[in-house]
Amino acid sequence: MKRGFLGLIVFAAFAVGAFSGAAADRVPNAEIESISGEAWLVSASGRIKLQAQEDAGRIVYSGESLACVGNARVFGYLGAVSATDDKPRNLCNTPLTAETPSTNDKGRDAKSIALALDTYGKRAGRDKGSGSPIYAPSNGGAVLPENFIVRWRTRPPLNTFTAVLQDSSGAELASVPGADGASGVLDSDKLRKALTQYRATTTGDRAVHLIFRFETGPEQSVSFTVLSEQQEQDLDKALQGVAAASGLILYIERAAIFESFRMYGSVAAEYDAALEHAPESRDLLRAAVDAYSRIGDLHRSHELWNRLQQVEDLQ
Repeated sequence: MKRGFLGLIVFAAFAVGAFSGAAADRVPNAEIESISGEAWLVSASGRIKLQAQEDAGRIVYSGESLACVGNARVFGYLGAVSATDDKPRNLCNTPLTAETPSTNDKGRDAKSIALALDTYGKRAGRDKGSGSPIYAPSNGGAVLPENFIVRWRTRPPLNTFTAVLQDSSGAELASVPGADGASGVLDSDKLRKALTQYRATTTGDRAVHLIFRFETGPEQSVSFTVLSEQQEQDLDKALQGVAAASGLILYIERAAIFESFRMYGSVAAEYDAALEHAPESRDLLRAAVDAYSRIGDLHRSHELWNRLQQVEDLQ
């Protein structure tokens, strides 16, 4: 095993352990969208001055409070909002305790915010990903047939292989020979059609095994499930339910929804999209590192880890 790859494996184990356990025993009470003026985060361990860039997207946990100086403003969302809230409120001088979840006048279910902050704040949705180089589909996750694209790590590089889909009994659904192991991606209509047909003709858990079969050497594989048509409709409904949101909370809510459907690659993608708007957010970077480490995309996870270190070194 090459040193660089071994280093990524060690890094991934550390990152998942560090972030998964860091906030697991704390309750997320609020999420910060923006900061202007002098504001401080106060906890039993002391005071931290909030920074506009680095603390956008920050979670405020139970036992923490905000101290705002003069005309400072810290806008964000509580874990549950009142019936009139559809935009971030000024959290300065606001009790950061859970309210009774409700549905606002635009029909947005406030429980989705509470769930989103809990998922985002704890960043510990499932066990660490498998040792397979395949990270899309993620092992133990779920997919939609029409979006199915295979991705894998290319360090160390893989030889040419045949990609095989099997059902839970081991019967072959489809295969694609001659896949280039160095490319890192297999975008195949044949595989998508096979999964679409499998979903249409199968009840139950719709379990699938994806196997990389080489001429020599051991196979690589992951197992996943295909969302049913009803589950896809439920997913679409849930995503539509948060469509009125804007700012960072939109991506945080969408990530929580994808998490609930075990679409772990989409969880990582949502945090990545949020980072386009707040590239120096410490909490978003931590969440993204954790999400990419868990699916096994160690290259992207390591890139984000380096960005996080640069942000924290500036403090």
